[in-house]
Amino acid sequence: MKKVVAMVSALSISCILFGCDSTSKFPASKVTPDTLPAQVSMSDLTANQDVMIEYQKDDPEQIAMITGKFSDIQVQNEQDAACVIASMANVLGIKDVSQEILFVDRQDVKGQSLTAYTFRQFYENVPVMSEVLKVMVDQFGTPTILMNGYHAMDTFDVAPAVDRKAIKKLVKDKYKSSTDGEPEPGISFAFHGGQPVLVWYADIKDSVVRSVYVDAASGEILYANGPIDD
Repeated sequence: MKKVVAMVSALSISCILFGCDSTSKFPASKVTPDTLPAQVSMSDLTANQDVMIEYQKDDPEQIAMITGKFSDIQVQNEQDAACVIASMANVLGIKDVSQEILFVDRQDVKGQSLTAYTFRQFYENVPVMSEVLKVMVDQFGTPTILMNGYHAMDTFDVAPAVDRKAIKKLVKDKYKSSTDGEPEPGISFAFHGGQPVLVWYADIKDSVVRSVYVDAASGEILYANGPIDD
């Protein structure tokens, strides 16, 4: 196995390839693999000279990306792609693929002969917004890249202290506008040193600030997509 010295963020790589675009909707669906796959072990990967592993920049023990021939599963649809992730569950630390990993979409990678199957982690039915998992396959359906945006969480409170009504009022008071659709809850690892934070995400109508992420515990605006007057 070859280990890449430069450790990278799976989210950063995803942004480079596909672009990062905030949205107030996080559609996803449960996909059940047609068969229960055998587990790939870390020793399987380390013994394979054609496999490279990169690690998270802020967590050297957490896999960010696997490239090469890491799976023998041929992928023709989202069920097959889910099967690839299920086979890597022990390596990635995923506790329950069927409940936590939901299918988002399938897209051709622009400028490359690759198809990307995107999955999102959900924790107690709340989406993890900051990162995704991607299984990329070549024109023959052979997996060549696995991007890991999974975060293990033993216990995490998904009950917001600040409710949706308060978020709508905050937007109205601060930006003199209304939310575009209902604010939606999510979990992000992007704001407090890689620790999970329950947030409200809201799109905004008729404002130079297009969207905001608000701490669901304190009501503090963590990020505004556009100019902001503090």
